[in-house]
Amino acid sequence: MVIAGLMLAGLALAVPLVWPKKQPEHEGPIVVWTFEQPESGAMISAPAVDAEHIFLSAVRDNVLAPSGVVYCLDRRHGTLRWKFDDDGKMRQTISSPCLSDGRLYVGEGMHGNEVCHLYCLDAASGEKLWQFVTGGHIESSPCVADGAVFFGSGDDGLYCLDAVNGRKRWQFAGRWHIDVSPVVVNGRLYAGSAVSQLHRTTEIFCLDAASGEPLWRTPTELPVWGSPAVHGDQVFFGTGNGRLTRSAEPPEKPTGALVCADAATGRLCWPPVHFSDALFGQPVVDAERVYFGTREGRCCALDRRDGRRLWQADLGSPVVTRPAVADGCLVVVASGGQIACLDAGSGQVVWTFDLAGHTQTRPQLLASPLIVQEAEEKGRRLIYFGSELKNAVRSAAVFYCLRD
Repeated sequence: MVIAGLMLAGLALAVPLVWPKKQPEHEGPIVVWTFEQPESGAMISAPAVDAEHIFLSAVRDNVLAPSGVVYCLDRRHGTLRWKFDDDGKMRQTISSPCLSDGRLYVGEGMHGNEVCHLYCLDAASGEKLWQFVTGGHIESSPCVADGAVFFGSGDDGLYCLDAVNGRKRWQFAGRWHIDVSPVVVNGRLYAGSAVSQLHRTTEIFCLDAASGEPLWRTPTELPVWGSPAVHGDQVFFGTGNGRLTRSAEPPEKPTGALVCADAATGRLCWPPVHFSDALFGQPVVDAERVYFGTREGRCCALDRRDGRRLWQADLGSPVVTRPAVADGCLVVVASGGQIACLDAGSGQVVWTFDLAGHTQTRPQLLASPLIVQEAEEKGRRLIYFGSELKNAVRSAAVFYCLRD
């Protein structure tokens, strides 16, 4: 998908920038705990949580080939409860775990991996309940709805399995390369297709979640790498070219666009809003605005009614993750190590946390953050995110819990 896959070029328009003002009187967050895996590697997927645990996947740098692992940590202290790596056979992973009814679902594989597995684990013990073999990598993060689990598998299309026993219900395959994480709302599944060496069809689409039959398909100018966000009668997608870790190179020109479609029909609600580089992360939507990051290094807000640009905040390096939102604030993670809390209405900075300065390393942050409200302290939030911290010797995979 995003790390190694090239994308098609498109047109980019100049973007007016509103420079936010930092609020110096607000203290920044504190580090509550960290978890570092023993092996070199990276954490590049978003976590899942329940009341007592946090679940995350990671990449381990092995001598022969990178491998994958899933960790279960105690949410309060970050101590290890269990880990799963399929006896060392799990491939590298960017898929975020999905937790449902005591089961944890996660995929394996990135570009270059062809035969991969979707795993279903017992969330309490980490025991493997079943696995399903696909013909493509599973960079997509699974979702569960109505007793089924849905996920994309690159050139192998999109799958629907029984969530309990892993039996295949249907497969949507053909000329689509699907790395986005599907979303199911009211019996409708929303997803989009990007590009690979085999497949070049770029479009957003809606399927009947029970049968896999298409309800609508809408072509897009650019590959669809950003997972959909559905709110009310609208669905939003990020699109663009280049790679997750670098912009498109000549003769391509870097470009991206935010696409908004009618969730029932697939008709565009307003013309795509273009940017000078790609949109990889899933948008976040509230009653008034849609928020998202860009490889330009910005977090942006548009009016969801007409696509009008409201504000843009500069984070200093590409933002390829999904913002986290709570209580009128956005927490945004930039790949170069800047973590910022922004006022959702204005884009002004409430606080920042400089991971590069804090660790004296060269961070690469590709994992979306997660916010959890603390029950003990009203107005206080815990912020979770994974990282890769590089120095001259190795790359450390470190997971952070901050309190703001």
